[in-house]
Amino acid sequence: MTVQRSAGLPQGMTLVVQSALPAMGAVLLVPVLPLIFTEFRSMPGADYWIPALVTVPALCIALLSSPAGWIADYYGRRIPLLIALMFYGLTGLAPLFLESFTAIFASRVILGVCEAMIITVSATLVGDYWEGPRRAKWLAAISTMASASAVALFGISGALGSAFGWRGSFALYGVALLFVPALLLWIWEPARSAQRPAAAVKLDAATRTHMIRTGLGALLGGVLFYTLVLQQGLGLAAVGTTDPGRIGLLTACASAANVIGTLVFRSVTTIRPTRLLTVEFLIIGLAMLTISRVTSDVQFAAAAFMGLLGCGMLMPTLLNWTMMSLPFEVRARGTGVFQSMFMLGQFVSSFVMIGVTHAVTGSVLASFGIIGVIAVAAAAGAFVADGRIRNITRATM
Repeated sequence: MTVQRSAGLPQGMTLVVQSALPAMGAVLLVPVLPLIFTEFRSMPGADYWIPALVTVPALCIALLSSPAGWIADYYGRRIPLLIALMFYGLTGLAPLFLESFTAIFASRVILGVCEAMIITVSATLVGDYWEGPRRAKWLAAISTMASASAVALFGISGALGSAFGWRGSFALYGVALLFVPALLLWIWEPARSAQRPAAAVKLDAATRTHMIRTGLGALLGGVLFYTLVLQQGLGLAAVGTTDPGRIGLLTACASAANVIGTLVFRSVTTIRPTRLLTVEFLIIGLAMLTISRVTSDVQFAAAAFMGLLGCGMLMPTLLNWTMMSLPFEVRARGTGVFQSMFMLGQFVSSFVMIGVTHAVTGSVLASFGIIGVIAVAAAAGAFVADGRIRNITRATM
């Protein structure tokens, strides 16, 4: 007789805590980047290649999360995740011993490949193990962990860099190897559909349409999220604040709202995603429109706080919306599309801000307003979609 396994706290915490690993990809290097510049300044193209050490893992996530989902659907979740964790830890530690910049850069590329698999399969397993509000709460916990760990890792990496030089920060990547025993002990391979194997499953029209919609939503969400996260320094400079210490303090205060937003989402998981998206896009849009009118850095930080609160709710809402209509056999592929598009939004966000500023407004603050209008338009679209769902639900009752 087959005993049906039931996932609980050990499984949830294993998946949630290891979701902090992809955040380490970029965050750990930011405090020690000046030290890396000192080491490799004489290298040709240093001004381009050294910053790329920070961004290349995120680019790998954007490019490879979809293929990672394909692998997880066809060959299973547990073994690819186990392999990715082991290689993540080993390649993360490699710069402790590597002397060649080329070899260090290659290790960062492999790290990014592993991150794409980890972030995709971890979220997919949450979708496999739980349903409904419980699934939504664990997905929110992933977002909370990723956001909160990024804040903590800045300080830890800086301390290690001060004590041991830039190589010291890479030691933290070894934490990934500690998750291997936890995965072996508590994470199991979900049972495949009894009807047909994953390799035989084709995407039907409804699933394909759902993946396109949620993928576009993830792309827009990524652009809005990272515009607020990454462009705060430029926005504060536009109102006359250039002191790095004050910029750091104000951005840290505003960014705390992102973590709060993920916690707020946990209390509203029973609300339809389209209804939540309406509210979240509206909050973000109004915050950006407010930013376009601020005259002081405190006003800017307050408006950014409001926008990042909406962003903190937005990511788990989008991921939960993605999961809701994905059958088991294609769930990893759909999750991979979400992760790819969201990270592509990070890459695109800077170009959107630069493009709007140069081509339309001529002002960073005014550009926030233009992007805010797009967010309000997205809220209107989500409101219309929610109305259609509500009408369909009434008609079938």
